[in-house]
Parts: sequence; C-alpha cells; structure tokens
Amino acid sequence: MPSLPGRLYDFCTVTLFKTCSPVLGGISPARLSAKRTTTAGSDFRIIAERSSRRRSQHSDTLKRCLQSPLCLGREGFELFAFLATFYVAGWRPGSSFPGGNLLLAASGAAFAAVVFGQIANAFACRSTRYSPARLGWTSNRLLMFAVMVEVLLLFLFFAVPQFAAILHHQWPSIAGAVSALTAIPAVFMVDFLYKRWARRKSSSRD
Repeated sequence: MPSLPGRLYDFCTVTLFKTCSPVLGGISPARLSAKRTTTAGSDFRIIAERSSRRRSQHSDTLKRCLQSPLCLGREGFELFAFLATFYVAGWRPGSSFPGGNLLLAASGAAFAAVVFGQIANAFACRSTRYSPARLGWTSNRLLMFAVMVEVLLLFLFFAVPQFAAILHHQWPSIAGAVSALTAIPAVFMVDFLYKRWARRKSSSRD
C-alpha cells in the first residue's frame, strides 16, 4: 500500500488531470479523423459549424479551467499545507517523511486546505465578471447555509475520533492551519485577476 504522501500526490495529479481533460478532449483521435473527412456542399458546411462550436466550447472550458482553483493551485495549497507542517517541525527536503501524529496533522492540514479552497471557490464562481464583494457576501442565503454546513462537517471530521480515524488525520498544527487558510485569499486573488482581465478584454472588443 503506498504511503500517505504518495497517495496525496496521486490524488492531486489525478484531480488536476480530470479538471483539465475537457480541454484536451478536442484532440481526440475520433475528432481528428472526423476533421480529415472530405465532403462537399452542405455536409462540409455542417462540419465547419460543428467545428466552430467545438472551438467555442473548448475556449469556454479553458477559461473555466484557468479560473478554477483545481488548475490554479488548490492542490498546490494542499501540498503546501502538508509540507509546511513537516517543515516547521524540522523536516527538510531530501529526508524521509516522519510518521505518527505529525503525519496525521499534516494530512489534516491538507484536508482543511481543500475545504477552505472549495469555500472560496463557491463564492468566486457566482459570477464570471464580478467579484464576490461586489455581489455581496451574504446576498445568497443558500450559499451561506452551505458554507456553514461545510465548516460544521469539517469540525466534526476532526473532532469525532471515528471520523478522524477513517480519514487518517487529526487536528492540524498552527503552521498547518495557517498554511491551509492561505488557500482562501489565494483563490480570491486569482479570481480577481482573471475577472479583471476578462472585463478589459471585453471592453477592448466593444
């Protein structure tokens, strides 16, 4: 059975690939063979229209992928919180990962980083043009309820020993908790820069 750091790395890699795979879907062998098909008249026009729609869909998918914290570093902050816990405790790159409670605390920090990133992502994805502050942080009551439920579940997953044992983690250290919390401002910063770029690009076209 692979070690916890190995499983964490595999999880990050697979998640990142799943997030970005729709962008790569446009170069599948089936679609390439379809593009090589030579027809005339209306058939050619239909293929051209479909190709144009696909390019538009891939462009939208790429924008969502770039905006999504999954591609912009949510897994990066997960690993950052994981490694920061070890580093503050004395671990250095090149040495083996410690085990025991320190490993469980590092796993807890990584888990918390994912949750905090998801919370920030929920606010950021309410609009493709405007920031959460402009929309109003409390304007969506269902979202506020969902966030409170997620925070409550996060607390229970740490506080209840049975849940913590299943997830193989424990309360993160101070360094791990602070590192995990950095996922929130990072997601909002990326969201702000992306939407600012999108507005400028839209205004330049007008």
